[in-house]
Parts: sequence; structure tokens; C-alpha cells
Amino acid sequence: MDSVAFCIDFDENTRSDMRRTRRKVRDNVVNVFELPDEVFVKQFRLNKLAFKYVLELLIQKLPPVRRSCSITPELKLEACLRFLAEGGYQNGTGQDFNIGMAQSTVSVVLSDVLNILEATLCPRWITLAMTDNEKLEAKRYFFEKTRIPGIVMCVDGTHIKILKPAAGNAHLYYNRKGYYSVNAMIVRTK
Repeated sequence: MDSVAFCIDFDENTRSDMRRTRRKVRDNVVNVFELPDEVFVKQFRLNKLAFKYVLELLIQKLPPVRRSCSITPELKLEACLRFLAEGGYQNGTGQDFNIGMAQSTVSVVLSDVLNILEATLCPRWITLAMTDNEKLEAKRYFFEKTRIPGIVMCVDGTHIKILKPAAGNAHLYYNRKGYYSVNAMIVRTK
């Protein structure tokens, strides 16, 4: 009964205190630039210089911070890169000691940041353009290696299960999921 009374007696001052506490927790997170370089790269899959480069692009495209409780562009980028580094949908991101955001907030931040990165970085740094001769050469190369026709390029992305290689380097193909695989995404031409 006391818990019901507590919920009913939840006034605006109590809510304000809770918001300040959440804000304080988020603001007291670790300064990620103080992390050792190898830990930083493991956490965000970028070195500090590349992170700063992406952050500058992000700051130019994000709307200006209007409220004192707003999430900084740096924290937004940290949350997005942590999500991309984890490979799972918000598993560690919302609980991460460096991030300190609820999963619902991370979801909104993720959408905003990924849209900006797609519009600014992708056209600048990612190209799938190939000449006809390059496509033919790529198809030939991949067919010789994999016996799969029509492949022109691969990118990191998924585990393709394979039989245990007979060679002495089979351990190189044993993945964290407990089976032998090749980690690739196949791009086919039309």
C-alpha cells in the first residue's frame, strides 16, 4: 500500500530531482579521449583522430543544442559507434559505462546520427563504382577463390558457414559463435 501511495504522491519536484540525477549520471561518464588508444579503438572501431573528424562533420549537421539537458554531439557519436561496434541491437549501448543513456534514447540518437553519416560520409568515402573490365576481373577472381559466380566484391558483414579447413590454419576460420566460417557479405551484379 505504501508503494501505491508513493506513486500517487509523486510530485513535480520529485520528477525534477530524478531528471537532474539522470543528467548528472550521464554527465559524469568517462571522458573517452582519456582511454588508452587500443581501448578506444576496441570500443569505437575508430582511432581518436578519425573520431574527431567524424564528430566535426556531425556537429555541422546536427541542430544546435537548445536545452541544458540535451545530449552532446560527442555522446551521440559515442553511442552510435558503440552500437556499430557491438553488432547487436542496443545490448551494451544503453547500459555502457561510457554512454549512460536509456535504450529508447539510444534508438533515437542512432537514427539521427546514422542518417547524417549516410548523407555526409558515405558519398565521400564509399563507392561501389567499377568499370566493366574491373567487374569482369573481380568476377573471375572471386569465382576462382569461391566457385560462386557473379561476385564482384566482398565486405565484412556475416558468417558463411564452411567445413573445417584441412590445412594447418583451421583455427583462423573458427569463429566466436563456435563453428568454422568465412566472414563476408556478397555483392552481386545484375
